[in-house]
This record gives sequence, structure tokens and C-alpha cells, in this order.
Amino acid sequence: MPFKRRIGVNIWFKFFDDEKYIVRILDLIDILNNETHYYVNMALAWWVAECFVKRRDVAIKIFEEGRLNTFTNNKSIQKCRDSFRVSEEDKNMLLKFKK
Repeated sequence: MPFKRRIGVNIWFKFFDDEKYIVRILDLIDILNNETHYYVNMALAWWVAECFVKRRDVAIKIFEEGRLNTFTNNKSIQKCRDSFRVSEEDKNMLLKFKK
């Protein structure tokens, strides 16, 4: 059920600071790699963009390892680049991860 997957991704916002949950979330991202539902992918893109602001190292790892499907990857980059909390240098750097 897409609604349950979307709510699950939204719950992840509470766990940026806990290393043991971040590791588990990265595993769950792999499960969502083939997700086709628009709103689940958008929630995941939003989470990755917020992760970039709060845990830059984790978000870059997600991009480097290609854990996201093409739509979610590119939407995450777009959301990061639209953010006022991301530096111009980082915005330009993110373009190399675009699929």
C-alpha cells in the first residue's frame, strides 16, 4: 500500500541523529529503489534533501552509491538545489549525481 510506505518514509524524519536507525534506513531505501508510486518517491526525495542539510555525509553516500531510482534521485537533487540551506558550492557539486 503506497500510503503505508509514504507514512513510513515520513517517520524517518525523526531519526536523522541516531546512527543505528540511519543504517537501517539505508537498507530500507534499497527496498524502495523500484518504487513506482509518485507520492512515495516524493516523500523519499524530500527526506533525502532534508538529510543533505542535516547529515550531508549520509546523503552524499546515498547519491554516490546510486541507491535511488532515477526520478527520486533527480527530484532529491532538485529539492537540495532549491533549498536556501544548501550552499552554492554544494548545489553545483550535486549536479554530478544527476541521472
